Amino acid sequence: MAAADMYATVAGAGLKDGTDWDIALDYAAFENDYENNSEAGDRYFLMGGETYTLTSHLGDGTRDGTNAAYIEVIGVAPGTTAEPPTLADWAVEADYPLFACGAFTVYGGEYWRFAKLKFTASASRKLHPQTGSQILNTVHTQTGGANQHVIYNNGTADTMLVMNNRFIQSSKNNAMCCYLRNYNTFIGNHCSGGSHGLQGYNRITATFNIVNDCVIGIRVGLGSFDDHKVINNTVHDCTNGIDCQDAYRTYLFNNTVSSCTNGILWTIARPTSWIDWNNYWNNGVDVALVSKGPNAMAVDPMFRDAPNGDFLPRNWANMLGFPGTFPGGLSDGAGLICGAVQPKRMQMIGAGLRTGGRI
Repeated sequence: MAAADMYATVAGAGLKDGTDWDIALDYAAFENDYENNSEAGDRYFLMGGETYTLTSHLGDGTRDGTNAAYIEVIGVAPGTTAEPPTLADWAVEADYPLFACGAFTVYGGEYWRFAKLKFTASASRKLHPQTGSQILNTVHTQTGGANQHVIYNNGTADTMLVMNNRFIQSSKNNAMCCYLRNYNTFIGNHCSGGSHGLQGYNRITATFNIVNDCVIGIRVGLGSFDDHKVINNTVHDCTNGIDCQDAYRTYLFNNTVSSCTNGILWTIARPTSWIDWNNYWNNGVDVALVSKGPNAMAVDPMFRDAPNGDFLPRNWANMLGFPGTFPGGLSDGAGLICGAVQPKRMQMIGAGLRTGGRI
């Protein structure tokens, strides 16, 4: 079959064939098509402002897209009639369609893209994608589920992109926000609460993220893996801010780590790692088994409203402009950090995205 655009609402319409809005799939028909017919290049457009309640797991992770033709699930604005919807028709956060997962999981195979969606759950791994998948502009709320995960893959899944998402946990005893394996990239996410914010194993890039009120904010390198880039993030009020375990060759630049019991730490000293230009404020211990570097700062960022999740630093004027450059040739996997980049330039990029870093 050729790739298709499919349209879905909770109640459906007409014959519920799904090939246009007048005969939109209802949830049962969407579930059937998702699980049995989805193929590379298919796009599912879900009407925004509606709740799609799972009564069992959705999918099983065996249906795959390709690097050139993702299978996509996209939320669109309530009342959208465009076929197909354009970017202008995609939902804004207040109207993202909601997957009420309960104790169930939404599975995706390789090369799936989930965008403009909300997920809620009480005790499940809410979203379980595979290699090459992308999770973009989604919101995840979890009210329980110790030792569970919000976005999860502990298999061989690689090269996933998790960008511009929000993860909200009810307490530090709840699930990890993101638990992925190798060659994965986290950009512009905000994780609040939970046992772990962002975690990956091998060659992980984390940039422009905000993580607060977690047991472990950002963890990389479990199992002696290497080549991580943790750049321009804000980690606040965590037990362990940035936990590098026993990782080799890890680059930590331009992060703000504040009000953590332990700021940046290793379990084994790794002299091949490069740590500098980070801002440490009000931590119990700033660093463990690693040097801060010659350009470290200790400046109160004066976040605009940290208790309500606004980590824009008001003290930005004192957080700019160190001498020196980053080492040439660094890349975050998305082309944002390349060549020999002045620290001040990095901060301005961060300011433009309004997430993470010293500014």
